[in-house]
Amino acid sequence: MIENEDDSELIKAFIDEEFKTHVIELETLLLEFSQFPDPTEAINRLFRFFHNFKGSLGMFSWHGLEQIFHLAESLLTVFRDRGMSPNKETIDIYLTLLDTCSATFDYILEHGQEPEDNRRPTRPIGPA
Repeated sequence: MIENEDDSELIKAFIDEEFKTHVIELETLLLEFSQFPDPTEAINRLFRFFHNFKGSLGMFSWHGLEQIFHLAESLLTVFRDRGMSPNKETIDIYLTLLDTCSATFDYILEHGQEPEDNRRPTRPIGPA
């Protein structure tokens, strides 16, 4: 939750200058993914984005978003480690993820905290 005006300015700067600036670049990268002869560079750039932002999200105690970024990062690790390229459906999921995160950041700016649904614990994904 945004506690004071200084927090509000810091959060606004983070969202506007860091997240939204990089999202445009990442959307372009995702849309042009099929043009990369070797997807490793694009996967590494996407991975660095999600990894770096995941740490910042934890700093702001936005644990719902942090969880989502962790999952996005984990899937990119699978692609990278197996030498695979994301297919169109996976790219669409990442584009939707970026849109959802943008909407969530807009909510945070307006309400001072993540939406209640983001803060609810989720079950682990994957085999039990």
